[in-house]
Amino acid sequence: MADDFETTPEWANRLNFKAHSPSAANRPACLEFFTKVVARPQKIRDQFGCNAHGGRVAEEYAKNIVIKKMPVGEAMHHAIAYFDEHEFVEHDADDQIKHAIFRDGIYEPRKAKDAPAGPVGTNLELILKHTAEGLAHAVQGANKVTDGRWVSTKLVSNELYHIGEIDVEAFGGVIEIKTSWPSLAKNERGFNVRSLPAKPRPDHVRQVALYQHWLKQSSQEKIPVKLVYSNPIGWRVFDNADCEDLSDENLSRAIDDLARIARVREKLMTTAKNSDELFELISPDFGHWMWKNKSPEFWAAAQRIWG
Repeated sequence: MADDFETTPEWANRLNFKAHSPSAANRPACLEFFTKVVARPQKIRDQFGCNAHGGRVAEEYAKNIVIKKMPVGEAMHHAIAYFDEHEFVEHDADDQIKHAIFRDGIYEPRKAKDAPAGPVGTNLELILKHTAEGLAHAVQGANKVTDGRWVSTKLVSNELYHIGEIDVEAFGGVIEIKTSWPSLAKNERGFNVRSLPAKPRPDHVRQVALYQHWLKQSSQEKIPVKLVYSNPIGWRVFDNADCEDLSDENLSRAIDDLARIARVREKLMTTAKNSDELFELISPDFGHWMWKNKSPEFWAAAQRIWG
C-alpha cells in the first residue's frame, strides 16, 4: 500500500493530509482537517473511550472463535483480559463507569409473559457471544474465511486515495462487524440497551461500498457484502443478496457520496496556500457530537486555531 502514496500531491504533503477514509466521510470537515492537519502532526493525544475499545475486543473475539477455531473459554479469557487493558479517558469520568457496566453489569431482557427466557449475562459476555454468532452465521457455507485486507483505492474525481481495512473476507466478499454498547441511564440497572438496527446505517453502507468497489477491480463476479450488528440483546446480519440498502444501486450511490465529500475537501486544500488559510475557509462546528469528550489539549489547540 505504501507505493500508492509515492505520488501524493504537494498540497497534501504540505498539509499532512495523505488520504481519505470511509469513516472520515461521517466526520464534520472541521474535525477531520483539525485532526489530520494539526493534532496528529503535533502528537496531540485524543483517547478513545471504552465503546471503541470494546468494538475491537468483540471483533477479535469473533475472529478467534470463527476463523481461528479457538475454544470458547480460552477466547473469552483473552477477550476480558484485552478489555481490561483499556486506559480510562482521563477527562471523561463516565468512561470508567461505562467500563464497569460493560464488564460487570448484568443484562437480563424484559420478557413478555410465557415468552422464552432470553440470554442473561454481563454486557461484555453477551456482546462477545452475539458478535461471534453473527459472524458465524454470515460465513456459514464459506470454504475459506480470512482476516480482512487493507484497501487502497482512488475514486473517480479524487486525487487522493481512500484507505481502510476490511474486517473479514469470505465468499470473495466483505463482512463488516459493528457492535452497539449500553448507554448510561438513571434507572435500576444504570444503563439502557438499544434495539438492534432495522436497517444498515448510511455511514456503514459507505464503508462496505468502498471495500466492495476495491474487490471489484480484480473480480468480475458479484461481490457479496454483509454487515453484522450485535449488542447484548442479540445479533442481526444484513446481506446485499436481499437487503435493499446494500443493493448495487445504493452501494454505487454510496461510492458517489464518498467521492463527492472527498472532492470538496480536496478543493479546499488546493485553494489554501497553507494551514492558516485552510482554517480560514472552514467554520468550526463545535456543537457536533463528534467534538464531545475531546481532551483539554485537543480543545486548547482547536481554540488557538479558531479562537
